[in-house]
Order: sequence, then structure tokens, then C-alpha cells
Amino acid sequence: MESKGDVDVEHAGAAPSDPAACEFDLFVVHAAADGEFVHGYLLPALNLPLPRVLLVDKLTPGPPIVSEIERGLSRSRFTVVVLSSAYLADRWAVFGAQ
Repeated sequence: MESKGDVDVEHAGAAPSDPAACEFDLFVVHAAADGEFVHGYLLPALNLPLPRVLLVDKLTPGPPIVSEIERGLSRSRFTVVVLSSAYLADRWAVFGAQ
């Protein structure tokens, strides 16, 4: 696990058996308060093409959000969850537990 200040980044996901079948290389789940860290530090450090990265804030909001998260997980080669105090206080912690 890497740490940047009080924000921990944990790789939580396994690569599907056929990476070529993945729509995205990376799915990033984070609290809104961690957006600056994700956009200003994490994504530039990973240096992935942005069209190959799915961010949780790009999912369709509303009641079907659980299926949107499932879509992100199933269509991405890897998943990163930015764990922070903001994440634990955010609605994403509830979805993460599910």
C-alpha cells in the first residue's frame, strides 16, 4: 500500500483472465474530497491514457449506482480504491462494504 499524506492507495482488484477484453485499464473509486489527489497526483503518476481510465465520478448517479460500480469492476483490468478519512465518511464506503 502506498501512502501520500493521509491518503492511502490500495490496489484492490484482480486482472481478468483476458486483459484485451477489458474496456478500461483502471477503475478508480474515491471520495469527492480526494479528487484533487486523484487528478493531481495519482493519474499523472500512473501515466495511463485517460480514455482507458474509468473514474467513479464518471458513473451515472442515481439508484442504479450499484450496477454502475459493478460495470466499472467488470470492465476494468484493475481497480484502485483511494482509502482516506474522506472516503470512510463518504457514500462510497457503504458501496464498498457491499
